[in-house]
Amino acid sequence: MLLGIDIGGTFTDIVVSDAGHVRLFKIPSTPQKPAVGVISALSNLIEREVIIPDRVGEIRHGSTVATNALLEGKWARTALVTTRGFRDVLEIGRQNRPKLYDLFFERPAPIVARDQRFEVTERLDYCGKVIKPLVTDDVERLIPLLREQSVETVAVVFLFSYLDPTHERAVQDVISSALGVPVTISSDILPEFREFERTSTTVISAALRPVIGSYLTSLETGAKKIGLNTRWQIMQSNGAITSADYAQANPARILLSGPAAGVEGARV
Repeated sequence: MLLGIDIGGTFTDIVVSDAGHVRLFKIPSTPQKPAVGVISALSNLIEREVIIPDRVGEIRHGSTVATNALLEGKWARTALVTTRGFRDVLEIGRQNRPKLYDLFFERPAPIVARDQRFEVTERLDYCGKVIKPLVTDDVERLIPLLREQSVETVAVVFLFSYLDPTHERAVQDVISSALGVPVTISSDILPEFREFERTSTTVISAALRPVIGSYLTSLETGAKKIGLNTRWQIMQSNGAITSADYAQANPARILLSGPAAGVEGARV
């Protein structure tokens, strides 16, 4: 038995596929707490014996929770730690502009405000060779500042770290140990060149980690309480599926989860 679940802003669709028979159930979504409506519906289907928990082999899930959180600005309070001299990469971006000659164009505010972007001394060259070693005292000095700002999640992006992530991992260890918050490093999220793209993607993942983590944990915990012990598989933006653990660590990968699930469903 396979379960397919898609949560939208208005309705949640549950597809039950069993021995070649497919049944569709549509229920109202609970936007404030998306997991609540799903677990309630699954519980109801179990009571009606539409779903037999012991026979469920896979649970696949597509959702717009990450999409909506980003569009509505409902992300966690995020800090960015980067190479000294480069904290404005996130705001400078690229030279392409939607309205090149509009003198009154207002750019959207960056996900991480300037006073929450911090610099530390370290530097690699384009070959990954260390030019300046990481100054650990710089990192230690950040701890009280991050704690004072009640930061919930941290993104770490260093120049050329995709060639050697040692400095990023060292900072990740120090901050996560001291603050107990998720620390996302660019060498894990997008290990390739182009600083703005790597920075923005890492920041998005970091900002959404607490949101998606809480959401997926609620889904899996609630499902286990009603007898569904199967691990959830999450639809990515590229149409492939991944584990819930990976999705929690890389929310940028599921920004278009809902639309991708719709396209894949239509294709099948």
